Amino acid sequence: RLITPREVSMLRVLKSPPNVLARLLEGVLILRRMPVGETTTMLVKGVHLLVPSWKQIVEGSQQGDFVAQLFDFDKNGLTDEDAELLYPLNAESVKVAEIRKACGALSGLATWTRAMLAYADALKGVQRELELKAQAERKR
Repeated sequence: RLITPREVSMLRVLKSPPNVLARLLEGVLILRRMPVGETTTMLVKGVHLLVPSWKQIVEGSQQGDFVAQLFDFDKNGLTDEDAELLYPLNAESVKVAEIRKACGALSGLATWTRAMLAYADALKGVQRELELKAQAERKR
């Protein structure tokens, strides 16, 4: 397993985490449809980046079943809106290597979040193909 409760518990000791971690964890909250709090923006190297509410992230991650729910996550329920909300948080500026450097224990969450986005994209393509196939069969 890439994600363990022990690794997630490390969030409690981070008072002011690197922005890359906060953005990653806000993505996890979005996927789990948990409140994300107020998000602001910050200019970094000429690019406006989202700055999530760290307080909300820590509260969300302290639920006793946080990790279990990640493993039981209904990836077939991902929507286009989920993907749209996640893309700015998982842009190229949020690389797994960057997460590993900031807090190696949470790199599994970065991998999980990216996998959910990839799955959503693949699911959308498969659904489109199934719809086209169904239309073709109806025309016969």
